[in-house]
Amino acid sequence: MKRITVLSILTLVFLASQLSAQVAGNLIYNQSNRWQQQNQAYVNPHQAVNPNMVSFKINAMYNVEAASYLAIFHLTQLGNSAREADSLMSEKLDSFKADVMEIGVSEEDYVLDMLSMVPVYEVEVTKRLFSKSFTEVPRGFEIQKNVHIRFTDPRQLDKIVTAAAIHEIYDLVKVDYMVKNIEEIYDKLRDRATAQIQKKIEQYKKLGVNLEDEWRGIAESQNVIFPLERYQTYRAFGSVAFERELSNEKLKEARKPTTKFYNRISYKNYDIVIEPDMVEPVVQFTYSIELQYYREKPVKEKKEPETKIEYRKEYILVNPDGVIKPLPLN
Repeated sequence: MKRITVLSILTLVFLASQLSAQVAGNLIYNQSNRWQQQNQAYVNPHQAVNPNMVSFKINAMYNVEAASYLAIFHLTQLGNSAREADSLMSEKLDSFKADVMEIGVSEEDYVLDMLSMVPVYEVEVTKRLFSKSFTEVPRGFEIQKNVHIRFTDPRQLDKIVTAAAIHEIYDLVKVDYMVKNIEEIYDKLRDRATAQIQKKIEQYKKLGVNLEDEWRGIAESQNVIFPLERYQTYRAFGSVAFERELSNEKLKEARKPTTKFYNRISYKNYDIVIEPDMVEPVVQFTYSIELQYYREKPVKEKKEPETKIEYRKEYILVNPDGVIKPLPLN
């Protein structure tokens, strides 16, 4: 029975370690990535109490889903002539536009951005009896355009990318997130942060600390973080441990895929988080306000008087007898 008990305990420990790995995900394989550095446990260091000052700082965040999205695709087309390059580009874009319209994108949400049309040169080699000459000669034209597509349902992007791939458009440059009523978002963050400060002031009153008649200083800041700024990469793989040295042998390493993922800003340093439960990438608005209460009016540091240096020119005449006589400047 004792052996069975020990085996059962070992089994439970093994299952617990496997469960922990499943909950953490493959990201734990990358020990040197920034994700672990950014998500280490936050330890608030001990701060000495200043009897003449009370400070409040409130950090607030608002996770906002985009009202619309803007996908930007890039195209490059080569042709023997400008007419041919333009014709091939137009044929491809017309077919792509027709498929995008069927997905639900309106005419006004499909915009072409002309970038460039330049000649393409090649090097022509001319052989002579004792030398060679290299000359650049035009061999065709290159046209570059961007396609801007605005859509409101994030599920439409998969269909748009599929349509682009069918028409040999493979370069999805980026996807922008559009948010409306930004002023109202910051107003809500400011109101929630102010209410939190008022709540702390009331708590201090219960402790016998009245801050109503104190000198005050205030500072605030705000920021917005888009999903494009929060995508990070990692590589998850396990390497085989060799029992013998590979001093005289070469190891051909296999290609390890690189994974990208959306890593939102952690909530650990925020007192208020509005709409914390999120599934898709969101735009994260942040607002911070800090108040400092002083029992006495802060004394400004006295500035030392500035020393002003003046330079004055003088001309003097020394005669052979050693008599010094000043000369007028004019």
